[in-house]
Amino acid sequence: MTARPIPKRHWLSYGDDPLPTPAEALQQPLSAFPSWFLRITCDRCGKDRIVNEAHAPWRDRSLFDILHGMHHDGCGGRAGKAELLTRIAGVSSRPVRKIVLLGIAVLVGLLVAGTGGSAEAAFTFTFHEQGADVVATGSGSIDLAGLVRAGEVGLRDSGVNAQNATVGVAGTVAVYARIMGPGGFGPGGRVVASRGGGDAVAVNGSDDFLGVPPAYVSGSVLANSMAFAGQTFASIGLTPGTYTWTWGSGVNADTLTVQIGPAAIPEPASVLGVGLGLLGLVAVRSLVVARSGSCASPATAAARTAMDADVSSAC
Repeated sequence: MTARPIPKRHWLSYGDDPLPTPAEALQQPLSAFPSWFLRITCDRCGKDRIVNEAHAPWRDRSLFDILHGMHHDGCGGRAGKAELLTRIAGVSSRPVRKIVLLGIAVLVGLLVAGTGGSAEAAFTFTFHEQGADVVATGSGSIDLAGLVRAGEVGLRDSGVNAQNATVGVAGTVAVYARIMGPGGFGPGGRVVASRGGGDAVAVNGSDDFLGVPPAYVSGSVLANSMAFAGQTFASIGLTPGTYTWTWGSGVNADTLTVQIGPAAIPEPASVLGVGLGLLGLVAVRSLVVARSGSCASPATAAARTAMDADVSSAC
């Protein structure tokens, strides 16, 4: 029997090698996790389906594409939660390693418009209460045309400040001014995430600017995530709702959205991961002054994968 090809970058189901972040894992094919189990939970009826990588017919597709295309024919639900597991608890005595891919349903209900099944996906941060934690994930692309670059700043922490409409992932970002939108999304103050990773993306609604990686090219896909262990929306001070910032015009018009809790109407944006350096965002306020200059270009897309036939029994 011909051996199954394994991607050059992969993570074995044994050993103690560092695992990728959820945002990184979602960009990998399932085959990058040989012999791992993928457990998917329906967001509507709560039932689970467990698939082993070795037997999955769509193992060479990215985890993002797999989860994006899944739905439950019986109840109409989507993949509300997904985990990669090295073993099934109770079946093996060996330690279980896992990567929790959180809030997938809201994150991947994005990328389907335009020609040939492609779409432009505006960037969205999505917050969910998951068990005893709050999880934030972010994904999509950003068109910088119509914005004014106002320097760079290092964001020390990942976190959120609802009073200032501030959220992002730690790292160095290029600051762009002239976004328009709400100046807050709740009564809460600065709360640092217990973990965060992925691309450094941030928004400060009170000062009307956003931040992206310094070398970011308009339209490139961004993804990140963070978690607040032992927190709730109430303890962080987040008010559920949809908060959107806009900029540009015509073909260069774009948005960035913070979605707290379920959206009443699915927004055409988002996917995995979020975090922030709040002190850096506040410190950069003086940089956001009248400057000239802009970047350009349309946003890229992600193709939708129709997986219904393969996952109709997901629940």
